[in-house]
Amino acid sequence: MLTPNFDKIYDTYAGNETNGETVVKSYDDQDIPYVMRRKYRAILKVHGTIDQHSKMIFTRSDYAAQRASHQGFFELVGALFLTHTFLFVGTSLSDPDLRLFLESQNYVHPNSPPHYMVCPRDEVHKHVEASVRRNMNLKLIRYDSRDGHVLLPDLVSDLVDRVSAKRRLLALAENW
Repeated sequence: MLTPNFDKIYDTYAGNETNGETVVKSYDDQDIPYVMRRKYRAILKVHGTIDQHSKMIFTRSDYAAQRASHQGFFELVGALFLTHTFLFVGTSLSDPDLRLFLESQNYVHPNSPPHYMVCPRDEVHKHVEASVRRNMNLKLIRYDSRDGHVLLPDLVSDLVDRVSAKRRLLALAENW
């Protein structure tokens, strides 16, 4: 999992849910390639961690500097985007660094399968959706955000069920 969050809320939750088997890494950790080549459940903190507040990424200039000085990490993220399907939850297309990254990936690798983003119906205008698909290779999964996004957990749960069912079918057919 990739996350821009530098707090420890999700890290703690994931660690508890996996009985401590989740590895948490920040963009500047040197052993990330080792972790990624193993069967670890991993959280990669793209903007750093609260444990090293001087290395947290807050601004566009911070991000540009880290992208240059930690090029290997960002190449690894690019490789993950080629070999995995990502579902973005809790982020938006207003993040300029995310947009830049997705656009670059799309144009460098134009025949890649799409990634997905869960977003409220009113967040991205319908006429912009085709542009998002074409320029960022991103399909939007829209939901009704009324009542404080109360429907979002059910949507994500349904997606988990669908992916699990598809994985079972692939395993039975040995079609991976």
